[in-house]
Amino acid sequence: MARGKPILSEERETISRGIARDMSHRCIAAELGRHPSVISRETARNGGNANYSAVTAQHRAEEQVEHPKARKLETRPELSLAVNEGFDKK
Repeated sequence: MARGKPILSEERETISRGIARDMSHRCIAAELGRHPSVISRETARNGGNANYSAVTAQHRAEEQVEHPKARKLETRPELSLAVNEGFDKK
């Protein structure tokens, strides 16, 4: 799945201000030139509209870049072995 461009700190501030002004995700998205689902996912993963904080969201995003999720083949040796055996059969 293709990933879109990351949300910038300034955009997170705009999202936070939009929520404070009781704007819909669609209105915030239009202001930022983003799809409404981007705003919805961003707020959902960072506390929802009631608890969204641009600073906290930015901090979490930076942490995720610093500590990417481990790949399944790296963490599950039995899966890696099965995949490699499958390649050997071809």
